Amino acid sequence: MSTIYVKVKNDTSDNKSVSVFDRFGGAFREVAGSPFALASDELSQDFAVNADNSGVGVIDYKCVAGPSLSNIEVENDSVVDVR
Repeated sequence: MSTIYVKVKNDTSDNKSVSVFDRFGGAFREVAGSPFALASDELSQDFAVNADNSGVGVIDYKCVAGPSLSNIEVENDSVVDVR
């Protein structure tokens, strides 16, 4: 197991509160710094995610007023768009 660092970007026209969860190995762990309060087009700070030996992790995100997305595969320095 390794650690990678990922960001989320609010790609909507509204401010969002985005909760992010590390799903590696079937876990459901909220990442440090979550929930992220993001204005439109704003990036979160980097957060750590567990990954397999090839550097691939899995996250979910959920916004208070929607949207949400599950089982997103991420690699180091990935930016996941919240849409």
